[in-house]
Amino acid sequence: DGVAKDAKVTETGKETLEIDGRKVDGDVKSYEVPGRTFKIWWNKDLPFGFAKCSSGDETTTLLKSKETLEIASKKYDCSVWETKRGETTVKTWRCAEFPGTVVRIEETVKGGATVKIEASSLTEGK
Repeated sequence: DGVAKDAKVTETGKETLEIDGRKVDGDVKSYEVPGRTFKIWWNKDLPFGFAKCSSGDETTTLLKSKETLEIASKKYDCSVWETKRGETTVKTWRCAEFPGTVVRIEETVKGGATVKIEASSLTEGK
């Protein structure tokens, strides 16, 4: 499941999240490793097997399992993730078929200032 082998499960439970405009149930596990605790929301039917991860003041959540973006006349089916860290929110559009997996990033900071970075072309190596 991608969790370190030395991680100790400290708590388990259930939680419902809204993904793609629908309610999805999942298993929640809290883990502890030396110097760090984190919580993961699991659902094996989702593309990555999980939809939420939190540690300290940072939480990453799956908002959409599929949103299509067009880059250089090619369409990419992306998952949309949102990370909240303090007063900053970062949305990322990820696609396994796209080099580096990140197709778009939007970062919004306190006060509403937003930075948007998006791939506009794709150059394939030989």
